[in-house]
Amino acid sequence: MATKRKRTKSTSDLLDRTVDLEETLRAIRMGEVDAVVVNNGEADQVFTLQGAEHPYRLLVETIDEGAATLSDDGTVLYSNSSFASIFDVRLEKFIGAPLQSFVAGEDLDTRTREIKRREIREKGTIVVPVLPQ
Repeated sequence: MATKRKRTKSTSDLLDRTVDLEETLRAIRMGEVDAVVVNNGEADQVFTLQGAEHPYRLLVETIDEGAATLSDDGTVLYSNSSFASIFDVRLEKFIGAPLQSFVAGEDLDTRTREIKRREIREKGTIVVPVLPQ
């Protein structure tokens, strides 16, 4: 009898795992997953999935003009390296920081006016399409 209960629990566990795997595959197929985290025993590895937006992202990341997404409070949510170089900051230090911390005084007013003139507001973020260097 104990063997039959073990088998039933094993079967139940396998069915639960199968449901989880099928749900994961469905989410990947429907484009609901941007990345997969895999633990290789030592550390987590992140594998990003490439979608239709990849060529556009590549274009934005490599153009000479600056492009960025800012939160309403001016925090840099996304930036290409050209936008960061306008402020003479390495990209790694730029993303996640308030834009105001890289500009002061009259420069801040000038950049703020330029950004406001070009911005596109969408869902609580500010998208700055292109700023000349």
